[in-house]
Amino acid sequence: DMGYYGTLIFQEAPAKVGNNVSIIPYLSTRTTDDFNPETKQDWALDAGGDIKIGITPSLNLDLTYRPDFSQVEVDAQVTNLTRFNIFFPERRQFFIENNDIFSAFGQFADNPFYSRRIGLDANGRTVPIQYGARLTGNISERTRIGLLNMQTQSKPDRPGENYSAAVFQRRFWQRSSFSGIFLNRQSFDGGRAVEGNYGRNLGGEIAMSTPDSKWEGELGYLQSFKDGISGDNQHVYSHFAYSGQRFRTFLDLQHLGSNYYADMGFTGRLVNYDPDTDSFVRLGYTQVSNMIDFYTYPAHHPRVNFHWSGLENFVWINDETGLNEWYTRLRHFIFFQNTSELRFRLNNNFVDLIFPFGLTDTPLPVGDYNMTEFNVEFRTDQRRRLNTGWSVVYGQFFNGNKLTYEGNIRFRVQPWGNFTVGIEQNDIWLPEPYGNLHLTLASLRAEINFSTRLFWTTFLQYNTQADNFNINSRLQWRFAPMSDVFLVYTDNYRVAGIFGPKERTVALKVNYWLTL
Repeated sequence: DMGYYGTLIFQEAPAKVGNNVSIIPYLSTRTTDDFNPETKQDWALDAGGDIKIGITPSLNLDLTYRPDFSQVEVDAQVTNLTRFNIFFPERRQFFIENNDIFSAFGQFADNPFYSRRIGLDANGRTVPIQYGARLTGNISERTRIGLLNMQTQSKPDRPGENYSAAVFQRRFWQRSSFSGIFLNRQSFDGGRAVEGNYGRNLGGEIAMSTPDSKWEGELGYLQSFKDGISGDNQHVYSHFAYSGQRFRTFLDLQHLGSNYYADMGFTGRLVNYDPDTDSFVRLGYTQVSNMIDFYTYPAHHPRVNFHWSGLENFVWINDETGLNEWYTRLRHFIFFQNTSELRFRLNNNFVDLIFPFGLTDTPLPVGDYNMTEFNVEFRTDQRRRLNTGWSVVYGQFFNGNKLTYEGNIRFRVQPWGNFTVGIEQNDIWLPEPYGNLHLTLASLRAEINFSTRLFWTTFLQYNTQADNFNINSRLQWRFAPMSDVFLVYTDNYRVAGIFGPKERTVALKVNYWLTL
């Protein structure tokens, strides 16, 4: 907690820094083959770059033209056994930098700003960005701002999108602040705004904390604006927490109206899929989340560092149908002095299934389900060159049962290599006619440093739920400070039925960092 840091006092003022301007041009080429005999192999040559300008020591301007993210590692795949979309973290460096000021609103993962909406489609595929600009930093000792504008490329079957964000944060007292945000997505076609095709958010948040950070609270309000839609378009949320050495608790409340749209954000539970009608239904809801944790520190124990015992509750109440889901978790964790961990969890989940759940070929029927499961997890000493972690979960799953076991083994070969093998297996047994489901997710990651300038990273993922085997391999040569050559190979294969290729991409990118 930086609030406990001391004050650094210089004997004299530091020397004034001159203009800080960096230009980072790039040149890239790539070839893509989708193994469709009716289409030709795609080949592209791109050029663009970034400009970084330090307007003041605490205020920075970033400009980008035709940014290329071909060197960014692919997402770590997951097995989704829920009825909703999964939140994936941002991996592109341009959007990671100073992202905190834009993404600080809402409650995880319901957020009005989710940078993966920019330059990526719903399937995670790249949508070319024409240009962008971002201004972030402090304009005074207590005021921080963030401005963002990005324009994607239009195509005959898809208009271009302009994304704009304006954020400010004003600190008051010692550790409190008030923030405001405005977001706008506007479609453009032929250089002109498409009438009525926009999505906007406007809101604010107040966050307060005691000087010792033991007590904190937040209160936020967001409202969306879309053409022809009004009423029930708010996102209201609050957070209250106490954090001490031996006791911690929080209470989170939020409500999202059925007409609340976050075109630049992420709202996981608002949209529900109905397989009977093959349509999506928006349902507003209220969420209540609570956690109570106790920490005990055994005196002079030869092995145990501390115990962590707690209770979690998550409740979702739909506006139209009432109680939709209640998830309760009772847990006890043991943290050992050698950094190994032993975790026990007892979970109970009540679900009022409003729409059939199409996890298998025959969707599970509408109705109430009460499920209980038990989880044991163990992690060995993370400081050792060879360490591992394993978890087993067994219990009820809707009208059947589920066994989940996952584990990973990590091996460090200092100073040149890191290797990780991971496996997750989900076996689900359901009564007839719903059938059984066996899902495997396996991965292998290797990071090898041939020198201080040459690096090789390879990430293999096998996912039966997505019917995909993915290879992502990247060779990086740092030929000058902050300047690199990337050679990236990405391959995808079908794993169900006959094993075969789906899509293959090879990309070569060169960027050079020039400081003026």
